[in-house]
Amino acid sequence: RSHFRLTGGSGQTAGKPLTNGLSNSNKEGTDPKRPENTDHVDIEILGRNRRFYGDPADQYFRGLRGVSALGVNPLLVKLASQIGLGGGNYVDIGANIGITAQIVQTIQPTASVTCLEPSPKAFSYLQKNTSPQMRLLNVAAGSAVGWVAFHEDDFLAGSSISIEMPGLPYHTTSIRVPITTLDAVVSEHSLQNIRLIKVDVEGFEADVLKGAAETIKAQNPVFCCEFNSYAIAANGKSSPYV
Repeated sequence: RSHFRLTGGSGQTAGKPLTNGLSNSNKEGTDPKRPENTDHVDIEILGRNRRFYGDPADQYFRGLRGVSALGVNPLLVKLASQIGLGGGNYVDIGANIGITAQIVQTIQPTASVTCLEPSPKAFSYLQKNTSPQMRLLNVAAGSAVGWVAFHEDDFLAGSSISIEMPGLPYHTTSIRVPITTLDAVVSEHSLQNIRLIKVDVEGFEADVLKGAAETIKAQNPVFCCEFNSYAIAANGKSSPYV
C-alpha cells in the first residue's frame, strides 16, 4: 500500500518551516532591494541560493522572493530528506516552473527526476530552471490518454484541467493539451524504483491516481499530494470532504 502525505492549499506556496536540519535563514516576504518586475528569484536550498526564472507579472512567482526551500513546500522537503531516493526515481506531476523538482534533486542528487507539466508557458520556464539530466514532458496527467481542455492562468501555479473556477481575479486562457497516465509514462520510459511522487494539479489529483493504479500496485511509492478543497470541489462538483 502506498503512503500518502497531503499539503494544504497550493503545493508550491509558502508554508510553515519544519525543523529538520535544513537551513531556512531567508525569511519569507519581499526583498525591498529587488525590483518588483524582476524575471528571477533566488531560493535557498541546503544553504545555497539557486536562481529560478519566471514571468515577472505572475503574482505567484513574485511571491517567491526571499523564500527558502522550506517555504516553497515544507512537506516535500521533509519527505525528500527522509526517503532514500539514491538511485531511485522521483516524479513531479504538475511541475510548474521546476522549483520543486530542483529542490528534490538538490537534496537527493543521485535520484532520477521526471517532470510532467502541461502549461506551455510554465514548461518554457521549467526547461530553463531545471538540470539537463531531468526528463521533462510537456503533458498533463490523468486517468486516460488523449487531449483535454486546459485553463492557463495569469497566476501560473493555478492553471488546471479543472473547470474554470468562478470568482478568481486572474485571466484564464483555454487551450487543448495532450494528457497521459502515469502508468503510460512509467511503461514508455521504463521507470523503475519510483520512491516519491509529488502531485499538484489543482483538483485533478483523483484522476492522476486512477491513472497510476498499476504503478502504485507494483512500486509502492510515497505520494506528496496537494489538497486544495476549492479546486477539488470545482472539478468534482461535490464536497471533497464527503
